Amino acid sequence: MSATPARSRRSPGFTLIEMLVVITIIALLLSLLGVAFSGALGAGKRAATTSLMRAVQTGLEQFHTDFGYYPPLIDGHKHTLDAIPDPDDKRAELIDHRFSSPYSLTVYLLGVGELAPDTTDPDPDPNRHDGVEGPGLRDPGPDRSWGGARERAEHRAPTTGRVYGPYVDIGDGEGVLRRVEERDFPWAFDLPSGAKLEDFFADGDEDGAGADEVGDLFVFTDRWDSAIRFYKDWPTREVVNGSPVSSIDLVPLELRTRDSILQTISAPMTGPAAADPNLDPTLLRAPYALLSAGADASFGDTDETGRWLDSEQWLENASTDDPAKVGIIDAVDDNIRVTP
Repeated sequence: MSATPARSRRSPGFTLIEMLVVITIIALLLSLLGVAFSGALGAGKRAATTSLMRAVQTGLEQFHTDFGYYPPLIDGHKHTLDAIPDPDDKRAELIDHRFSSPYSLTVYLLGVGELAPDTTDPDPDPNRHDGVEGPGLRDPGPDRSWGGARERAEHRAPTTGRVYGPYVDIGDGEGVLRRVEERDFPWAFDLPSGAKLEDFFADGDEDGAGADEVGDLFVFTDRWDSAIRFYKDWPTREVVNGSPVSSIDLVPLELRTRDSILQTISAPMTGPAAADPNLDPTLLRAPYALLSAGADASFGDTDETGRWLDSEQWLENASTDDPAKVGIIDAVDDNIRVTP
């Protein structure tokens, strides 16, 4: 009987090629999972930010019900623009601050962040605050700013009576409220002679020390820790041949929609208005707007040097062939806007 030849046996385990294939597949799956997770996380943050902004919107409407007006804009001097008696001065301030403020919401809706007087004020009013220690506020008074108008003696706010708010439930404030930082400060603000930049920011430690220092203000933050802005009184009219014409050409760029911006650049209208107001009708009627910079933390309102964009001039010279211009458009498109 002849012997049966022994069969060749394969050693257990993977070959090098098989291992490389498996590793490649695992890496691909992890990459896809990472993209999906990142997308879900980003969507979750946008949803949470929008939810907070809607809560702030509800608070604004309740504030309006109580007082008959929406909160004034607070500038870098810790003054309210409604308290400026000269209309030309007020308009100049509005333009300088781009018709927005990151501080107004917390002061008027929460009653936190006292409007302490400027250290350079020759006649400071140490009692200029919202009339309540901690959250809540009393009637801001005739000037809407607790005596912050230039004729302070004529605009004393009540120090007794009903306490209003807080108008937004923020829980412990974690992730939705923080002290103002230098990055929230408008670059256009010109410091008064003798004033220091640090006068306008809290420099307390993590335990809360320094919370009562001069100029200590707070901001609502989106889920990327950027301050949520409150816009008000932006221009919706242009005077043409002596008559007012509805227009969104002068509206700050960051408030506009992508379609509106692209139409102005690619196919501007003939006549007094370059932008088609029908592409952004909300901006013609909304009394205010809330704006988050979104995931990229850029509102799309500054050029490469960090200076405010002149929206009208920028749009006249913009081109979709310019990567820098496209970057601005993309940044604006990433914004989260909430209007009534």
